[in-house]
This record gives sequence, structure tokens and C-alpha cells, in this order.
Amino acid sequence: METQSDFLAEVFIYMQIYGRTLPTDVEKVCVVTLAMECGAADWMVTLYNCNTPELRNLNCFMAALCRHFEGQLVYKKAREQIKTVKQGRRPVSQYTKLFRELDNRLRWPQDFLVSCFHDELNEELYNACVACGAPGQLYDWCLLAEEVEID
Repeated sequence: METQSDFLAEVFIYMQIYGRTLPTDVEKVCVVTLAMECGAADWMVTLYNCNTPELRNLNCFMAALCRHFEGQLVYKKAREQIKTVKQGRRPVSQYTKLFRELDNRLRWPQDFLVSCFHDELNEELYNACVACGAPGQLYDWCLLAEEVEID
């Protein structure tokens, strides 16, 4: 499996060598899309279904492709980070702030986020929150945890 940067480099090299044989940007974009797999291919199908202008200009298409890859990298990093976030010794306000920031980037289902959040709360704080009534939404869990910690 090649990396995204490898793929972009291969496209650049290919266009330097063979680009002159493809008379239009539309044909050049088509050649690039033939090599796409998985998420990149799904993204390209979305562009095609919307008939976006990027499909008619190689430079615009490549810029959009770079942005797509960049967004995927940010998402992947946030996903990995949320799995490792623990309250530990930090105040719950710092923990909830970090968790909310990750939630804003990920947009995952609430039940999963709530599970990740309360699984890594200090046990004493978690038990106190449950005793007050376990909320269903991450935002409510954050508020309750901060409130319980203050009391």
C-alpha cells in the first residue's frame, strides 16, 4: 500500500513524462482517477456525481486532492488521540476541554464518545457522576463531571 505522498509524487512524475500526450486537463484528471483506491476513489466519485469544476482542471483537482488527503490525516490523528486521552491527574476541566476539541474534529456517534469519556475518568469521579444519573450526551457528561469535581 503506497502512502498518500507517494501517490501524489507518482502523479506529478507521470504528468511530467506523459502529460503532453494527454491534450486536455479532463483527460489528465481521468488518468489520475484511474489509479485511485479506497477513500480517495470514493471522494472522486463524489466529485464526479456533483460534476465539480475540479474535474476539468488538473491543478485544481490536485489541490483538492491534497486538501482531501490532509483532512484525512487530521481525522486519523484525532481518532488515535481520542483513544489515548485519560484524565489521570489533570483537573476534569482540562480533560473535558481536550475531549470536546477532539469531538469537534471527529463528529463520532455520541454513545461511542460518552463511552470513551467516562471510561477514562478517575474511578471516584466516575462513580460520583453515575450516582447523580448518567447522562446520554458527551456535553452533559462534561458538565456533570465538572460539577461533581467542584462539590
